[in-house]
Amino acid sequence: MAAFLKTGDRKTADEVRGHLGRWQAQAEALKPLFVRSPALAEAEPLSKSLAEVAGVGLEALNSVLAGKAGGESRFQDSMKILSKARQPWAEVELAVISSVEKLVKAAGRRP
Repeated sequence: MAAFLKTGDRKTADEVRGHLGRWQAQAEALKPLFVRSPALAEAEPLSKSLAEVAGVGLEALNSVLAGKAGGESRFQDSMKILSKARQPWAEVELAVISSVEKLVKAAGRRP
């Protein structure tokens, strides 16, 4: 994401979109495993959180590409989702949150 924010390159944006899309889709794809395995089910909240963060990232990416600020309400909603996702789950943190936050700030045109 840093490379995209630095250059605004469409090819890089497509790569970022691909990663975010896979992260968003993984929660639904893993759902059957969470149902069958109690051990894996413990990771479901983290999986859902990653999907929400990815959704926020995709919205922000689209705003940046369109050259349109997302609005104050959308910015605040996005930041709340990221703040909630920052809370460690079973001592695991989502490393991608800081990068998505930069994308959200770029979409909202904030430093």
